[in-house]
Amino acid sequence: MTTDDSLPLLDDAALQALAQDTGDEIVGVLVDEFLAEAARRVQEVSEAAATDDFSRLGFEGHALKSTCSTFGAARLGARAAVIERSVKDGDHAVAVARAQGILVEFEATAEAFRTRFPTGDGA
Repeated sequence: MTTDDSLPLLDDAALQALAQDTGDEIVGVLVDEFLAEAARRVQEVSEAAATDDFSRLGFEGHALKSTCSTFGAARLGARAAVIERSVKDGDHAVAVARAQGILVEFEATAEAFRTRFPTGDGA
């Protein structure tokens, strides 16, 4: 089970829905909050994988997947979904392998958000 690297970093439809639901002026602030939360989740995923804490790894993968879905972080969300599903399926080697690349995926996603929403802090 692997993620689809052909997915865009950002899902335009999800971002448009977010802007429509909240207003264009608030999206940058929300993105900054998302990036701060995602950074914490990514750190938790990395630590859980490094210590073979699969319960925590599955939980954090699920939480990150859900948050990414809301904010249109398509590729990062897909990676988190693979981590969550792999833990549920007992395929811990895949979960750990996908977790090992999550920081790089997050950094690329954060850069894409900062480029798209330059008025925010860039958390």
